[in-house]
Amino acid sequence: MLQSAEIFPIRRRALRRSVHLSCDVIGTEWDDPVSHLVTDLSPYGCWLDTPFPLRPETEVALSFTPPRWSAQQEILTFARVRRRARTGPRRGMGLEFLDLSVDETADLRLALRGLPPPLETRQKHPGREFVWVDTLLTWTEDLGDRVNTYTVSDMVGVVDEEEFEFEPLAAPMNAYVA
Repeated sequence: MLQSAEIFPIRRRALRRSVHLSCDVIGTEWDDPVSHLVTDLSPYGCWLDTPFPLRPETEVALSFTPPRWSAQQEILTFARVRRRARTGPRRGMGLEFLDLSVDETADLRLALRGLPPPLETRQKHPGREFVWVDTLLTWTEDLGDRVNTYTVSDMVGVVDEEEFEFEPLAAPMNAYVA
């Protein structure tokens, strides 16, 4: 049967972290390296605040020092402009790293651990589409003061194990306490 469904935006490969870093950008549009501000960073890309964002698919070279790294260490990588915003409160461009090694990605992920994600500037609303559904599952939840009824398709979603980072909330305790 044809059923109306909410379609949520595609999730990112990794959580973006809020940072405030200087980044030198070398592109074909500039003769010399131009310093920009990185405000969001993940192991796979970054957001540069700039009043002059480049066109999507433009490739640039980046040089920056991630948080918690010494000033002598830096990441040198190529990146591709994936999106840009020319107006509004967040003018700039989103870049995808192209050639980080597995070790650099792991080191960057470790450096970003524990930093907060950026505050969202706009609310994302799911879109609605009509989809073909073979089977609907309905269940009811009685909470005492209200009753919730859910109707969903038999496949709610697919969870990718790599989206989650599991870590303990506290230090391990000994099994036997004296």
